[in-house]
Amino acid sequence: MSLRSIFIIEILCLFLISWIINLTRTKKLYVGFSVIWFLTVIALMTVAASPSVLRLISIILGITIPASLVALMCYIFIFLLIVLINLTKQVSILANDITKIAQFIAIEGGRQETVIWKSKPIDNPGKKQ
Repeated sequence: MSLRSIFIIEILCLFLISWIINLTRTKKLYVGFSVIWFLTVIALMTVAASPSVLRLISIILGITIPASLVALMCYIFIFLLIVLINLTKQVSILANDITKIAQFIAIEGGRQETVIWKSKPIDNPGKKQ
């Protein structure tokens, strides 16, 4: 693979890492998901930058010209990473919303029980029976 292709892939991976950091910082992506994405992007960067790893993968898969195929695979993989990171971001946002709704329901349920308990009628002692 040419030095230019490696450079482009590494720049795209650095962009993905900065995007993941920003999503995690703004609480739009869980930390657990972000760790998984960091490891995935670092693995992609390692495969793209290391010729020995590329040769090993091409031998295992039986590919005769590994450079062009691996470059294409990296670009497809980066596109899929963007889509999957966006989907896990949406899952994280929905999970946070569910947590907020559950907490709200629990708090409001406690308030209603307090109001019901306080509004029970007290027997009137002046009333003749």
